[in-house]
Parts: sequence; C-alpha cells; structure tokens
Amino acid sequence: MRKDLIAGGVPSSDIVLDYAGFRTLDSIIRTRKVFDTNGFTIITQRFHCERALFIAMHSGIKAQCYAVAVA
Repeated sequence: MRKDLIAGGVPSSDIVLDYAGFRTLDSIIRTRKVFDTNGFTIITQRFHCERALFIAMHSGIKAQCYAVAVA
C-alpha cells in the first residue's frame, strides 16, 4: 500500500505504517499515544473504515478514512 500511495503522489514523509496493528481498536488508540497525534487519515479496506471511524470518534480523535479496492 505504501508503494501505491507514493505512486499516487503522497510524500513518503507523510506516510506512517502501523506495523503493530493487529486490531482496529489498538491501532486507533495507539496512534494518539505512540505517534502523538490527534488527527490522521486511515487508508484501509472498506470493511475496516466504519469501525475505525467509530472508534476514533468515540475516543475524541479526528480521523478520516479512505477505502481502497481489494485486489
């Protein structure tokens, strides 16, 4: 996915991958703690977007999600 984002014009310095992301809940909450941010963009499969945004909203985190097509 990183390669696709860079090919699409996203600067590599703007991309942070969550290598420890085993559950959506953990990924969203850890983003605030580990990456010290309260706003971010999630790029994932459509299946995960609604859940990720729900968790972020209820955790007071500003997030937006873009769903990618599953190959």
